[in-house]
Amino acid sequence: LKPGKGVYGAYRLIRKKVPFLEEDVFMAPLIEEAMSLVESGEIIKAVEEEIGELD
Repeated sequence: LKPGKGVYGAYRLIRKKVPFLEEDVFMAPLIEEAMSLVESGEIIKAVEEEIGELD
């Protein structure tokens, strides 16, 4: 399966801040980083850059 353009834009942004985990780690800082992307609107901006303005 291949993600849609908007999903892929969000995924790329998240991966810049939250790395893929191959082993167990303390996740609180990573969760906080992901939440900051949501709260700041950066996720929406990344999606809109790919697919245009959301309503």
